[in-house]
Amino acid sequence: MAATHESVQILSTRSGSTYLVEMGNPQGRPILVLHGGLGLDHGYLRPTFDQLGNEYRVIYYDHLGNGRSERELDYDAITSNQIWIDQLSDVISMLGLERPIIMGHSYGGYLTLSWAEQNRDADAELVLLTTSAKLDHLDLVMENARKRGSAESLRAVEEDLSRPQESDEDWERTWRALLPMYFHDPKPDVLEQAVAGAQFSHRAFNAAHLRIVPTYNTVDALPGIRQRTLVISGDDDWILPLDPCSLLLASTIPNADLAVIPAAGHFPFVEQPEAFLAVLRSWLRG
Repeated sequence: MAATHESVQILSTRSGSTYLVEMGNPQGRPILVLHGGLGLDHGYLRPTFDQLGNEYRVIYYDHLGNGRSERELDYDAITSNQIWIDQLSDVISMLGLERPIIMGHSYGGYLTLSWAEQNRDADAELVLLTTSAKLDHLDLVMENARKRGSAESLRAVEEDLSRPQESDEDWERTWRALLPMYFHDPKPDVLEQAVAGAQFSHRAFNAAHLRIVPTYNTVDALPGIRQRTLVISGDDDWILPLDPCSLLLASTIPNADLAVIPAAGHFPFVEQPEAFLAVLRSWLRG
């Protein structure tokens, strides 16, 4: 087994300081794992994706405005995902990554898709985890929420997600109320893994979800994505379900494969880590 290491560094990317954690095999092929949210940090990814470190160079970072990356931003000026697309490009360039695997979960998948749209000739591979090319299925989201949500979760969907979060603590309360719906079987230990030690940013959430998400749409770019791509969906994802989200990606990106993880919601790598890693490792080695 190759020797592994872990290091933390701050990169001075063009729009601010980026908090970056690197672990695993320094000689392995690099995997960039992009967290979702926005308004969260990379921590919830680590228990599963760290397990790739015996073979790969695993790299996490917090998107600007999130986690431990630069938080003193002009959030009102953020009207598109470009600040985070540029951040991804800067990380790849500054670390000198060759043939990276870019793996985006949820909102991280939006950024991965947008980066691929702007970097069609890049020598990379993509993994799109429970994500989507557009967000125009609100009726289905509300239908799913009413079927599975508690009174507290349903109120958070109907009221809290459509208003600005007033503080990091306010956003944390909203997220914790929503979280059980994101799992097929929301056991307490599973929920705790998804939120333990999280760094919340209400300003990042407000910028992303109240201004950017309503106009996010990369559908027209999908046929032009040239990178080999794996699309992964949980079979019980209430907010970005297999149909219409992952099926659209897998059927429209020319060189895409689709994997559906049974008995899993929006975090299949948390709920079904062994099945998830088996699928991922097989595809990566293929």
